[in-house]
Amino acid sequence: ERAVGVTGTKGKSTVASLIHHIFEGAGRETAIFGNIGVADLSLLDKDGPDMTYIIELSSYQLEHVTHSPHVAVMTNLFQEHLAHHGSFEAYREAKLNIARFQKPGDVFVNGSGIAASFKGRLVVPDASTRFDTKLLGEHNQRNCALALAAVTALGGAEEKAREAIATFDPLPYRLERVGEFGGITFYDDSLATVPEATLASISALHRVDTLIVGGEDRGIDFGPFAEALAKTPIATYVVFPDTGARMVAKVKGHKVIPVSSMEEAVRSAIAETPRGGTVLLSNASPSFNLFKNYKDKSAQYRAWITELASR
Repeated sequence: ERAVGVTGTKGKSTVASLIHHIFEGAGRETAIFGNIGVADLSLLDKDGPDMTYIIELSSYQLEHVTHSPHVAVMTNLFQEHLAHHGSFEAYREAKLNIARFQKPGDVFVNGSGIAASFKGRLVVPDASTRFDTKLLGEHNQRNCALALAAVTALGGAEEKAREAIATFDPLPYRLERVGEFGGITFYDDSLATVPEATLASISALHRVDTLIVGGEDRGIDFGPFAEALAKTPIATYVVFPDTGARMVAKVKGHKVIPVSSMEEAVRSAIAETPRGGTVLLSNASPSFNLFKNYKDKSAQYRAWITELASR
């Protein structure tokens, strides 16, 4: 009863890190590992009766498990990793393994709205709960609610948890403010690899003048996303292959600029964005067709902003 597992299409690193941050602030011994990038076995020498383990779990890690953590957290569930799993249904079933093997007395914090078969106690956080936080957007209010629910299920105090949430700094590559250059504010949302994440970031910023969007094609249906983008007031879309053109297929009366490199993307964004405006890199697709990974994409974005905006 010392493990909390966190999964979901988006938000799992933020929620796992929030839980870790809250417990650290309360002086509780915790270790965070899994999909977040720390090798699991390297933490075993820290084990003790007071240690709480926070494990971020991907669908790849979950698809073959036969045990579930004492507290399982599901942030949300969108189309993703379809090439690996073969279908959204198979992807969903892999994710639900996080709670499938729970025992009576375990807790499932489910923010996804997806029904699941499990034997623990269900907790659905109140979506109307508000938090004082540096994290932008309604989706991050939900992330805070999920973290709070997991912490209180493990015996943490709500008041102390809220105090810790207020001091938590956003993780890199997730709607991160790069800075203001030449009167234009740039945001880096390199880890937004699904449409739902990009729409959440657009909503969180309130004003986006230029959106840099598009990337590797993983077989996702972009019809609903294209409809949603067509209803936004975004003036300029800078679009990468392979998916960008489909994403903006229904945009009318606004500028669409196809590009094939980050230099072109940033140059176009600077040229088209008014002083006082905002540029958001949020691709709604993975990066692997043009970049090594999201970190490479982010590094190129920042480098070209520094190079071009300073002129």
